[in-house]
Amino acid sequence: LNDYHASNSAASALNFSADFQYLVSSNAGDNSVVVYKIDEQTGLLEKLFCLPISRDYPKDAALFPDNKHLLSLNHESNTMTFFSVDLEKGLLVMNGKEKKVASPNCAIFHKLNQ
Repeated sequence: LNDYHASNSAASALNFSADFQYLVSSNAGDNSVVVYKIDEQTGLLEKLFCLPISRDYPKDAALFPDNKHLLSLNHESNTMTFFSVDLEKGLLVMNGKEKKVASPNCAIFHKLNQ
């Protein structure tokens, strides 16, 4: 993942973007999120970035359906953190205050009918 990647790290979750063009993994141990672009022809993964999420034990991470925002559920710190994402530039910027949540584990986006 990165040169600093902790030896005791492990993927906590893997999530496809809504358009299936990206794969997101939350990494316990070094408290990071990695985003890969999926090659449509071969299925091979190209790492776009692996960046810290500033909280403890990201149990789940997912891109919003717009691919411009990311949610991290941080189990040990009992928080949800939100980020703005620029996939082209490989940027992940915290967006707003974290929200307290008791034992966050899983994120699912569901489109509501109007």
